[in-house]
Amino acid sequence: MRFLKTAISDVNVAAVANSSKYVVTSVMKQLPDSMQSVMEYGPGDGVATRALLKRLPANGKLLAIESNPEFVSGLKEIDDPRFQVVHGNVRDIGCIMREHRFESLDAIISSIPFSFLAAEERDEIVVKTHDALSPNGAFVVFHQYSTLMLKPLRASFNSVTMSFEVRNIFPCFIFCARKNGDARGRSRRLFA
Repeated sequence: MRFLKTAISDVNVAAVANSSKYVVTSVMKQLPDSMQSVMEYGPGDGVATRALLKRLPANGKLLAIESNPEFVSGLKEIDDPRFQVVHGNVRDIGCIMREHRFESLDAIISSIPFSFLAAEERDEIVVKTHDALSPNGAFVVFHQYSTLMLKPLRASFNSVTMSFEVRNIFPCFIFCARKNGDARGRSRRLFA
């Protein structure tokens, strides 16, 4: 109910319910086997956050960026020394990483509503995400209701896969974009 109340009061929240256990399980399967540093864009009430924390080793770190103050307040109740939440905008990922002493990330997951953003904003976030990831890093985008993110992901990442999960309110796409060892990245060449 807390998720629904917050979603109704904030026009920037695209979902009416948090991600189903099936979506979360599918997202977790896309992540690298070994992860030390992870970021989450738009964690909402933390359903995927808690799953990520189960996957992280004792010395791992998870940093979440959430724009909704109600969700931030709820996320601060997660009592885990490996976890921090920032009230901010994912477009500021570079500054946020420097502030929290992250050099690069093994994985980034995102459930932000990319359809609410202009094409330029989507492209900017994807390029900055690519640059923030380690050479074998993965970017998993989920809780998306269209294939809108295929084009910007393919423009920046070497490998992009897509799946569809019907067991969710509403059925949604899950994309996994991988760098696969490309330290320079295609995004730098495209946007230089």
